[in-house]
Amino acid sequence: VGDRHERIPVRLEADPSGIQTLVLEKEIRMRDAKKWTTEKPSVYRLTANLSSGPTVLEKRYATFGLRVVDWANGSFMLNGKTHPIRGVLYQPNFPAGLAGAPDKKMAVKDMADIKAMGFNMVRAHLKPLTG
Repeated sequence: VGDRHERIPVRLEADPSGIQTLVLEKEIRMRDAKKWTTEKPSVYRLTANLSSGPTVLEKRYATFGLRVVDWANGSFMLNGKTHPIRGVLYQPNFPAGLAGAPDKKMAVKDMADIKAMGFNMVRAHLKPLTG
């Protein structure tokens, strides 16, 4: 996570039925972790490898942010502070791909323009932005 890497070795014994299930829970402590905010969306990446000896059989990634979300007294709360929601529906029409921006630069510009107009929530209609 972040700049810290921690390896957790797990040994699985062969199951004669051919079905193996393992649930592994591990608490990862993060020092100086930054909370995700709309102004500074700090994100972290978790990588999990399934290996057999030196061979990596499968690799999975998860990107996540750390935040506290709540609803109190009729207001949305983010990290303990009232956070008014100002949302917009993003329903683009790009001739080449209809709902998808033809390149990442255009998608990033659209999101920057939406933020500059004062919106802090976007509902992407038909196809969410990727990239």
